[in-house]
Amino acid sequence: MITAAAAALLSALAVWLSWRQGWTLYYGDAEAHLNIARRVIDSRTPGYPQFGTVWLPMLHALLLPVVARAELWRSGLAGVIPPAICFVLGVTFLFAAVRRVFSSTAAGATAAALYAMNLLRFAGRAALLYGAFRSDAVAMECRGRRDRTISGHAHAL
Repeated sequence: MITAAAAALLSALAVWLSWRQGWTLYYGDAEAHLNIARRVIDSRTPGYPQFGTVWLPMLHALLLPVVARAELWRSGLAGVIPPAICFVLGVTFLFAAVRRVFSSTAAGATAAALYAMNLLRFAGRAALLYGAFRSDAVAMECRGRRDRTISGHAHAL
C-alpha cells in the first residue's frame, strides 16, 4: 500500500510538472496519439477502424475514456493520465512480484524504487510489461500447466 501511494504521489507530481511546463504536447507524436484516440469516438466515421495506423492500438484504447473530455484532449492531459496510472500499477506489481520471488520486502522496495527513478524508462509504457513478469513469477513458483499457460498468454499480449 505504501509503494502504491508513493508511486501515485510521484506520478501525480510528474503529471503536474508536465502540464505546468506545457510539455504535454511538446513532442509531435503526442498530438498524433491523442487525435487517433479522439477519432475513434469523434469523427465523421467513428469506430474501431479508426485505430488503423502504424502504431499499435493499446495506447489509443487506454486513451479513449479521457480523450472524450474536450478540455483534457486540447490541453494534452488526456495523453498523460493513462500512462501515469500504468506507471503506478507497474511499480506496484513489480514490488509485489519481486517481494514474492525473493520473499523480501526490501528486495521488492529496491526493485520498485529503481524502476520508478529510472530516467531511461520509456514514458509509462514499460509498465505494460510487468503483467507478464508477474505471471512469470507465479508460474516459476507453482510450475503448474495452468500457470505456464497464463504466463504464455500474458507474453502474447
